Amino acid sequence: MLARLLLRPSGSAALVRQRVGQAMDHWTRPLPHRPHTKRSHETYRHGPHHVLFDRPFALACTEQLLADLDHAPPAVALRQFLDRLFQRHADLDRKPRWINKTPAYVQHLDLLRELYPDLRFVHCLRDGRAATASAMTRPWGPRSWAQGADWWRQNVAAGLRFAARHPDQVITLRYEHLLAEPHAQLARVLAALGEDPATAPAVLHAYQRDGFRFDPVRAGAWRHRTDPDDVVGFEARAGDLLDHLGYPRTGGAGDGAEVWSGETAARTG
Repeated sequence: MLARLLLRPSGSAALVRQRVGQAMDHWTRPLPHRPHTKRSHETYRHGPHHVLFDRPFALACTEQLLADLDHAPPAVALRQFLDRLFQRHADLDRKPRWINKTPAYVQHLDLLRELYPDLRFVHCLRDGRAATASAMTRPWGPRSWAQGADWWRQNVAAGLRFAARHPDQVITLRYEHLLAEPHAQLARVLAALGEDPATAPAVLHAYQRDGFRFDPVRAGAWRHRTDPDDVVGFEARAGDLLDHLGYPRTGGAGDGAEVWSGETAARTG
C-alpha cells in the first residue's frame, strides 16, 4: 500500500503524506499480533504472523519516513523506511536476512523492483485446481470455480511475465515438488539466494521439530473433494495454462483449446 501511495501518487503531496500516516496508524494498532485467518499448517514456525518490531518503533519510523520525503526521492525514502523496520525485526530474531511471504505481491513485482532493484522473487507454482479448491474456503478467496480459474491465471501469468523479463531474479519451484522432496527444493532455493545449500537439512529439522510436516498427499487432495463438473469448467477457462505448466487435465486437452502464451497472459493479467 505504501509503495502505491508514494510511487504512484494520486492527489497532492499533503494528501499522500496524510494517507501514509493513516495507513501505518491502522496497520500497527494490533502489533505484534496481527489478526489472521491462517490455518495451522499455514503459519510460520513462530506463529501466524512473525513481526517482532512494535507499534511505537514502527510509528517512529513512519515519522522519519515523512521527514525524509522532504529531501529524498520517494523510492529512496520508502526503501530506507522498510530497511529500518525489517532490520529491527532481523536483529531481534538474530537473523542476517529477511523474506516477506505475501502472495498478492505477485501483482506488484515491478513496483517492488523499483524499491529493491536487486530483489529475489521465489515463485512457487501450484496446480490451479488445487489452489482454487483451497482458496475458495477462505474469506478472501474466489466465490466460484470460474472466478478461481481467472484468479489463478492472472496471478500465475503475472509471475511468469516478471520471470521472463528478469530471469536472473526469479527462483521458480513447484508446490508439489516441495512437498515430495523438501530437502532438494530448499537446497536449490538457498543456493539461488547465495546461502549454503548444505544447511537445508538443519533448517527443515528445526521446522519439523515443532510439528510441521510435508505431506505429498496434500498435492492431490483436491481431486477427492471437488465436483467433476467444476473441474471441467475450470479447465475450460484455464486449461491452456495448465497444459503450459505441465499439469495434466482430468479429461485430457479439449478440442480447440487455446495455447497459453505471453500474449495470452498479457490479455488476462
